[in-house]
Amino acid sequence: MVGTSTPSPLPGLREPGRKPVLVRRPLPTAAVVTDRLAPGFPSSLGPVRGSRVTSSSLSPAGTRLQVALDASTTLPATQVLLAYRTRLSARGMTERPVAAVSGSEATGFGRDRSSVVVTVRREGARTAYTVYGVLHARAG
Repeated sequence: MVGTSTPSPLPGLREPGRKPVLVRRPLPTAAVVTDRLAPGFPSSLGPVRGSRVTSSSLSPAGTRLQVALDASTTLPATQVLLAYRTRLSARGMTERPVAAVSGSEATGFGRDRSSVVVTVRREGARTAYTVYGVLHARAG
């Protein structure tokens, strides 16, 4: 019969006012790890393709999770930033200008009380980058 099925939303669209979860409780345990991602590291802030992870860390406190990632890739800086812009805007974060030290480029993202800063710089044939975030968890 025509018109009897329940309509489904178009792929990529969200219900108005409903924001994707950035991180859920219970939060992962604190960790500082070299050469790989710390267990429980948020996938939306993980390394871009072809990266070598130098270090990563997680520091939970209450409903807040502080995350840090140091990595490098052969991708150009513009592609690293584009990857994070794509991931974070899909999670409802908006881009905000931030200052960067000389020789680096940085961009910030925010939503409610959560924020992320991505900094990139060229080091020889590689692009080194850092991701630092403070995410506020939602129950569930």
